[in-house]
Amino acid sequence: MKSRKLQSRAAVYAVLTLAALTFAGMMTYAQSTSLPVSFKFTSFDYPGATATQGNTINNSNSIVGFYTDSSGVDHGFAGAKNQLKNLDYPGSAASQLWGINDSNQLIGYYTDSSGINHGYSYSKSAGYASFDYPSAEDTYGYGNNNAGDVVGAFIDSSGLEHGYLEHKGNFTQIDYPSAETTEAVGINTAGVIVGLFLDSTGAEHGYTYTVAHKNFTQIDFPSASVTVLDKVNDMNQAVGWFEDSSGVYHGYGTAKGKFLQIDYPSSTATRTRGVNNDDHIVGQWTDSSGVAHGFVGVPQ
Repeated sequence: MKSRKLQSRAAVYAVLTLAALTFAGMMTYAQSTSLPVSFKFTSFDYPGATATQGNTINNSNSIVGFYTDSSGVDHGFAGAKNQLKNLDYPGSAASQLWGINDSNQLIGYYTDSSGINHGYSYSKSAGYASFDYPSAEDTYGYGNNNAGDVVGAFIDSSGLEHGYLEHKGNFTQIDYPSAETTEAVGINTAGVIVGLFLDSTGAEHGYTYTVAHKNFTQIDFPSASVTVLDKVNDMNQAVGWFEDSSGVYHGYGTAKGKFLQIDYPSSTATRTRGVNNDDHIVGQWTDSSGVAHGFVGVPQ
């Protein structure tokens, strides 16, 4: 079910006006003021990359993601969109970064020389650390929160994929009820987890899971054939992407049961991957030549 793979130097600025459903009407879960109804988008690329993907953004506007080099190898990066730094796990064959909290702790995963995937974290104070879900064949790190909790996915000895939560060194398996496979991709400070699961028919859906109440909710963008939920901020505003009936990918945001489609201007595909508490969004868009770029969207 791995939907995580990437799908270079022009600074693109655009404003997306949202009709039909206002951004303010969707994203007011815990805010008393109205929010703007447009974004100013900026495209970015890791220098020399053939493809770039932004995965999330913290409240200091630091971005993490990964890029693909000319040899087809993935590398993790972090930083401001114009000052990105490579942060591969040392000695890895490939690395991807997916999470960053407000302490600038980074979460991702790397592939070793034997082709096995392991989660890893990085911070300036602690350096690099590798981790694995107990007895897993592969482990993927996808998200973290300001409490230091980590979410991701692992492959068991039967080849099945499950989500997990790591809290203070203890791992808990997460499976959407009756799902074939589950991934946990993002978590906020209140312990709301978002991710995706594959049902028995092979269809992909997003979900939310509240750790305190052990409560799952299925999330599907209206009329979508595929829905993925990637990250959630502390106001329970979540972002992800969906596939329409024509096979085109679009970004979206959701809160309190309402949905808002988000498309990078003139893109052939958009995936919204992350959102911070100021409603800055980050993700990936594909141009008419099929090249993938990262983007940041700032509310106007």
